[in-house]
Amino acid sequence: MTVKAIIHTASRVIKRITSDASPLLAADETAVLVASDFDLSGGPWKLAEDGVTKVAPTEADLDAAFTPPTTPELQNVLDLLATASTDAANSASTQAVFAALHEALKPRRVL
Repeated sequence: MTVKAIIHTASRVIKRITSDASPLLAADETAVLVASDFDLSGGPWKLAEDGVTKVAPTEADLDAAFTPPTTPELQNVLDLLATASTDAANSASTQAVFAALHEALKPRRVL
């Protein structure tokens, strides 16, 4: 049986393992052949350049692999909220509301 690790191409973080002959891949994913007994316990893991060794990913690697991209529309809203949260023309309580909305809407890692 052929086993493939689906990795985030840029960070090499292993997102999942599959035995599908033709796995569905996102635009930022690559399928890499691995040993049939490849084990992900104790992870998450990053696949080293040798394609065999598992190494611990950095926080930046995990963020790159598991944080959804921000659409231009969402980025515009986040920018407006960031500006409004520091605008001296707004009261402190209004600034706090804008800051809380910004925090609630910003993209987060989905792991």
